[in-house]
Amino acid sequence: MIDLELLRRVCFFCALWTLQCCASVLGAISRDAIFLRPNPIVPYRALIGSCDLGPDLFVA
Repeated sequence: MIDLELLRRVCFFCALWTLQCCASVLGAISRDAIFLRPNPIVPYRALIGSCDLGPDLFVA
């Protein structure tokens, strides 16, 4: 039989690891949504044509 204390520790470790992974993924998604969204000026390039406006206007 597996020792109940060992099983409890393994379950706790797995739960903690799962929570850390979820927090990491959700943090990356929200960081991308906040900091990597394009500048609203960029979609209007299609209206202007293919002229060169210099460097891309994305928020770093």
